Amino acid sequence: MTPVLYSLCQQVFPELRQVPCPAHPQDFHQFISWANSLHCNIQYVELKEYYDNDTDRCYQLQQAHVDIEQLNNRIEAEVEQLFAEYADLPPEQHNEIDFAEHIYAILFDHIYAVAEQHGLALLLISNENPYWMLVPDQAEQIQQLIAAFNHTFSGLELYHYV
Repeated sequence: MTPVLYSLCQQVFPELRQVPCPAHPQDFHQFISWANSLHCNIQYVELKEYYDNDTDRCYQLQQAHVDIEQLNNRIEAEVEQLFAEYADLPPEQHNEIDFAEHIYAILFDHIYAVAEQHGLALLLISNENPYWMLVPDQAEQIQQLIAAFNHTFSGLELYHYV
């Protein structure tokens, strides 16, 4: 099913038709390098640096002429509001709050909203820190891509963020 994944990616990101598939197609990092070889198609988010979420490098957002600075400002404002809401809690209660989950929800909700406005779907790759990508919002193609990805890379999961 590995060739299916690469073929589907070439449909989603047509410029990849001119890039040879990696020598080890089941190596996730080679897949990411291949997918991003011409444009930044798959972005990475480091939780502790959520503001460095690669929205500014996302080719699909650039092509849609999204005001990325405004998008990041909205994300930042909502994250700051989250921290302000919990600032007065005792430290022991901070341990009970999953800030990562809240931050990811804020980040991906904002990206999802912008993507939806431009006929794009948000897909996430679960990993220690997630990767994300925007693809045309075509349900059948998305399901095929998810199935091929999940079959190719064990231990990782691609899913549709809705």
